[in-house]
Amino acid sequence: MPWYAAALSIHGQAFIDGFILKHNVQRFSGALEGHSGSMFYYLLMIPALLLPWLAWLVASLRQVPGDLKDPLKRFLWIWFFFVTVFFSLSGTKLPHYALYGCTPLFVLLAIHRERVKAAWLGLLPIAVVLVLFLALPALADYALHAGWVLDKYYQSQLSRVYAAVPHGYYVLTALALGGTLLAALRTGYFSTHLRALAGASLLTLVLSLAVAPFLGDVLQGPVKRAGIMARNFAEAGVQWNFHAPSFSIYREQVTPPRQAQPGQIALTRVDRLPADAKVEVLYREGGVLLVRMR
Repeated sequence: MPWYAAALSIHGQAFIDGFILKHNVQRFSGALEGHSGSMFYYLLMIPALLLPWLAWLVASLRQVPGDLKDPLKRFLWIWFFFVTVFFSLSGTKLPHYALYGCTPLFVLLAIHRERVKAAWLGLLPIAVVLVLFLALPALADYALHAGWVLDKYYQSQLSRVYAAVPHGYYVLTALALGGTLLAALRTGYFSTHLRALAGASLLTLVLSLAVAPFLGDVLQGPVKRAGIMARNFAEAGVQWNFHAPSFSIYREQVTPPRQAQPGQIALTRVDRLPADAKVEVLYREGGVLLVRMR
């Protein structure tokens, strides 16, 4: 309440219109910014978010009837199920909304950590994901050449998929996979959940140091480098038939989305540049163009 009162006193009606009505009421009543999904969206998203701990999620769900007799566990399950149902009813669906209900679930998984005995069962989801990470560049290239990607912009972005693979991507992922398999197969003094923790840590390292930079470069790398290139030009700049907020950050200058005028530089997409446009191409990579209007 103090935060709401302070925001209201500073911003007045803009706070009510923007935060309360748009980012709460409109997000619940409709699919804001195109982020829609079915009623079963979070039934798939929650296991994906908890993927390293999938075996523990299944084991914990099997304990629900008994847990409801315990006040703390009952509270944690009510918290989790309420958030899941609430956001399932919402028109706008985003993966991170599920995290608001995963906090109690993390505690429940820890409470039931001893219920998964087989290390291979706990580490299998991690190993499968690491194998998919190893194959990810090839899968993306196959999707492009198999005609699965219909959008011309994303076709152009995926055309440079192998160029975007970071140095050490395959080595790091293969080492993490080897470590995970070793933890699954070797018996020792460490419990199953501690070995799964080691596997989950390796998965997180690969995701952070290899996969995220790879996907980030495929999707945003050309925008970033176009923004850096744009620093070299003194002309006013716009985003023309394209909205990439990060471009302003990389250019270090506010670049609004609007129609380009002669003498301006513009960020645009290869599939949205009018055929009769008179432009000088200053930079092109993937589906991204930096042009000067003539």
